[in-house]
Amino acid sequence: SGTSKNAANVQALGNAMKDRKTVILKDYSSSSSGTVRDRVVEPFEFTNNHIDIWAHDCEKKDVRLFKIARIGWVDILPIDWQHEDEHDKGYLDAFRMQGKAQTHVRLEMTLRAKNLLCEEFPLAEPDITEKDGKYILDTKVSKMEGVGRFVIGLMGDIRVLDSPELVAYIDDYISINMSIIGENRFAESRYICIKIKIHNHDHTRIQDN
Repeated sequence: SGTSKNAANVQALGNAMKDRKTVILKDYSSSSSGTVRDRVVEPFEFTNNHIDIWAHDCEKKDVRLFKIARIGWVDILPIDWQHEDEHDKGYLDAFRMQGKAQTHVRLEMTLRAKNLLCEEFPLAEPDITEKDGKYILDTKVSKMEGVGRFVIGLMGDIRVLDSPELVAYIDDYISINMSIIGENRFAESRYICIKIKIHNHDHTRIQDN
C-alpha cells in the first residue's frame, strides 16, 4: 500500500542520512517536468511529518525538495556525500513552495477561504488572524505559484492586500490562460476577467458570463 511504501522509503532515507550516503529515488514522479524517472540525490533533512525530503540533486547540481509519496523506492548507494557543503535547504513556505528568498504577502479571506486554506495547507494556520469577521493571512512565500493558485481558485472569497508581486503573478497567469482559452474560442462565452484596485487593496477575480 501507499502508506507502507512511504514508511519504507522514509526508513531508507533516514538510514542514508545517518550514514551520509547517496541514494537513487527510483521512479520518482515529477509534476514540474511531467516525467517518471530515477533521481540520484544526497538526502539530508526531512520536512515536518516526513512529507518531503531535502536533497542535493546530483544531476541538477542544486538542492531540491522531493515528495516522499512520489518516490517508487529508494536504493542506497555505496557512495558518500560529495556535496555536503552545498546542503542549504532554503525556505519552505506555507504553500509548500521551496526557494532561496521570500516575498511578503497578505490576503483577506472569508471564513470559507480560511477553512479551506487551513485544511489544504495547515502550515499557514499560525499566520492567520481574525479582524472584523474577516481572516488575514500575513506570511512570506518562496514562490508565487502556490499562493497564486490558491487565490485564483477562490477569487470570490479572497482579497489581495499590499502584495504587488502576487497581483502581478495573477495578472500574468490570467492573461496567459485567457489567451489560450481565446485561441480555442471559449473566452467570450466562458469568462470575463475583472481587476479592481482600491488604494492599496487589490481584489482580482474571474467571473462567469
